[in-house]
Order: sequence, then structure tokens, then C-alpha cells
Amino acid sequence: MREHWQPAFLAALEKSGSVTTAAQAAGISRVTAYKNKRGDPEFAKLWEEALDCGADTLEDEARKRAMDSTTQGSHVLLMFLLKVSDRNAGVSRGRTFHRLN
Repeated sequence: MREHWQPAFLAALEKSGSVTTAAQAAGISRVTAYKNKRGDPEFAKLWEEALDCGADTLEDEARKRAMDSTTQGSHVLLMFLLKVSDRNAGVSRGRTFHRLN
């Protein structure tokens, strides 16, 4: 069942990556959000999609900053992104990683 607060919650979740921030933006409690996630498979799917979109945006910005040699810490960001990229591919230094989700 679609609740009136869900669009605002999902938009804020995508932008912030924080359930607390998203719940505040939607005018609900974290408990309400999690109860709806457990009880509504479609909402749970949209929740995960919002987090994925937000993570993609964050990664895009980090990648942009890492490649900009004028940004302090660009080498650290680049090393981090390379390590994360290896994990996402499932291989790092000859070892296989399995996602738990």
C-alpha cells in the first residue's frame, strides 16, 4: 500500500543515504519507515533502489574528484575507488569476495 509520505522519504533517502534524515524529511519516525519496509515488498524494493542511486551519485562525485589533480586527497580517493572497484568485481589480489546482500 502506497503511503502519502513515501515519495518524500524515498527522494530524501536517495539524496542523503540516511534513514533518519529521510524519515525527518517525510515527517515520520524511523520505526514507521522500517515497519513499512518489512510489510511492503514494493516499498522495500524502492528503498534499495533509492540507496543504489544515491551510492552511484556519491561514487560519480568521488571519481570526478579523484581524477582532478588539483583536489587535495585525490590520490587517496583514487586508491579507495580502485579498491572498491575490485570488490565490486568480486576479485582483489587473487581472492574472491562474496556479497552478503
